[in-house]
Amino acid sequence: MNGFLICIVGIDGSGKTTLSNKVTDLLTQRNVRNKQIYLGWRNFNSAPFKMIATLIKKGSGGSFNAADNHRVTTQKIKHAGFFKFAVMVDYCLTTISRMFIPLLTRTTVVCDRYFFDVLINTGVDLGESEQRICRSIYRWGHVFPKPALLILLDVPVEVAYERKDDIPAVDYLTEHRKIFLSLATKFGMIVLDGTRSSETLESVIRIKIDELLRN
Repeated sequence: MNGFLICIVGIDGSGKTTLSNKVTDLLTQRNVRNKQIYLGWRNFNSAPFKMIATLIKKGSGGSFNAADNHRVTTQKIKHAGFFKFAVMVDYCLTTISRMFIPLLTRTTVVCDRYFFDVLINTGVDLGESEQRICRSIYRWGHVFPKPALLILLDVPVEVAYERKDDIPAVDYLTEHRKIFLSLATKFGMIVLDGTRSSETLESVIRIKIDELLRN
């Protein structure tokens, strides 16, 4: 049996990293070999696309900083569709092997973020409609492995904004949250209230992990 893939997604400030740490702790307590990996996207990391990032930056008048999506001036980015495609190909090149190799060696992989986060963040930053972002997620969903557990950690945008000091405005998170919630049923996400106590969240996660291991 291969390892399980467990992914935790949600808006910035929802508590994904904290919950990922808790999941790995619970797996370790059950003697399940596991690996926790960060699967967000911050910058072009594969060699071919570092060159593309430089060209896009020049095309945008030097306003685009790929390392910080919050400060992107999307109106000045030319060929936005190509840019998003480049982001996702770069993401595939730098993340898929990090998932598949452990999974094939019967290691359960806990992902802090997944391709949902990357496409929603990039799409909103590029000014895309909710419908277009969702279409992109459906298409790329055929490329990435389906998680055994896909957890959406949901919090009100005001709570998330208070938790993080690098979010530009509450409104920045509103569209992100709306899209995540619209995708929850389609992709079988387990929606957890991120405002609940850590003890309550741990209890729910413990039940889900035990169910997964029994099956």
